[in-house]
Amino acid sequence: MKPSEKVAVLTALQKMVKAELDVARREADDDLLAAFDEDGVTKRALKVGGFKVGDHIVVLNSGQWSISDRDAFEEFALTYGFATTERKIRPEWMARAIDLVAAEDPAGIEESVKLDPKWQDYIANVAGTATYLDSGMAVPGLTFTGQTVKNTQVRGCKPEDVAPIIRQLSGIDALLLPEQTQPFSLEEA
Repeated sequence: MKPSEKVAVLTALQKMVKAELDVARREADDDLLAAFDEDGVTKRALKVGGFKVGDHIVVLNSGQWSISDRDAFEEFALTYGFATTERKIRPEWMARAIDLVAAEDPAGIEESVKLDPKWQDYIANVAGTATYLDSGMAVPGLTFTGQTVKNTQVRGCKPEDVAPIIRQLSGIDALLLPEQTQPFSLEEA
């Protein structure tokens, strides 16, 4: 086969494989995600002709805490040292000196709680309850969001593992070529 013929054939095969893979992948992903929703299945073996050639897996995001009661959580974080209180002068009070504002009118001081950016490192998930480090103390104001599906992946399916099995079965043409394809003869070309 000439290099240009090889390019034509391989380009056509690539397009056929991509189209078929997209359809098959959508169907397989739908099946796997349905099994995940129903029974928590996160991994299935991919087999060809009864031989395992890879895995189809559900990739999950790690769960994280979200703040559901900010006041209760901030109070706890301040008490146990993974937050600090920030004080700043409100912009409308800037004309007065900071010390005069504090001495003359405490209402001119604005306070807010600044959580440590790594506050989640202080929280452990113990049976679905937010717990402060390993103290056993429940942390108020947090709700665990749980894991969510990030995507699915296919692992394995190496050509050297799959190709010999395909050769023993019906071959790649049965998988890719539609049944209604018109026969072709070199005399017609």
